[in-house]
Amino acid sequence: GEGFSISVSESTLGREVREMIAEKFPGKAGTCLMVTHQGSRLLLNKTLSEQGVEGSLSCTRMLGNIYDAWCFLQGMEVPEQEFALEGVREVQGIRSLEQLQHLPISSVQSLTFHSNFDQSL
Repeated sequence: GEGFSISVSESTLGREVREMIAEKFPGKAGTCLMVTHQGSRLLLNKTLSEQGVEGSLSCTRMLGNIYDAWCFLQGMEVPEQEFALEGVREVQGIRSLEQLQHLPISSVQSLTFHSNFDQSL
């Protein structure tokens, strides 16, 4: 595969590192980014130091997690909420604005609102 380097301090949050990697490693529609260190998923809300990250990280693009996307749209907690809909290309039956909060507009090809959607919002 391809490789690239970025320099970050040990106090950098996993979320910030993921965003940097996403800029350098853009994906195709329908995929999401997975960043790992020694086989463990990078935690977004902790610093690299807190996670014991030293040296290199691995990243790959994979099909989006449909289960997490479904749970998120139902208002349930998911591990990486801000990325729960990454890779989703079509959404139907949107009932509330909360369901759209983190929708990655650049990858969505179709969006259908539920008949009960409050259009005054």
